[in-house]
Amino acid sequence: RVPGSNPQRLPSRVVVTLTIAKFAHVLAWVLLVLSSIQKNRLISNSTLDESIVLKMRTWDKVSGAMSGVMLLSGLGMLLWWAKPTGYYLDSVWFSIKMAFFVVGSAWIVLTKIWMRRALRTAQWPQSAPDMVKRGLRFDLICLSVMTLCGLSLAHGSFV
Repeated sequence: RVPGSNPQRLPSRVVVTLTIAKFAHVLAWVLLVLSSIQKNRLISNSTLDESIVLKMRTWDKVSGAMSGVMLLSGLGMLLWWAKPTGYYLDSVWFSIKMAFFVVGSAWIVLTKIWMRRALRTAQWPQSAPDMVKRGLRFDLICLSVMTLCGLSLAHGSFV
């Protein structure tokens, strides 16, 4: 815990808002991990048809929405509701977490482009390019690293 941050001294509306933000953050994380696992499972098929690509697109929309929820709730906790902003900005774990968030999100753009092209050409069956498969696996790795960094920030560093 950060010295001087005593939850008993916070106004009740701040405690409620912080609780809602943390719940939204964790729920978004769960759905983000679930959507990433589902996309990896779907793309692992040797041949893909239109229905599989449409399912991947649905999971991709869930993933994008939950990334937004995580970003907004995390930004709220960073700026207003959780530990002092300096605690996060001075932490190497926060920098690593944000770097993996940006890189993982950028890799997902490749998946979106591939899905759009696959649905536009409509030549079935297709196989997913290796770069897309690697990108989705890397996205899952990014989520894992972000989780470890987030746990380190929330409960104190493990270094």
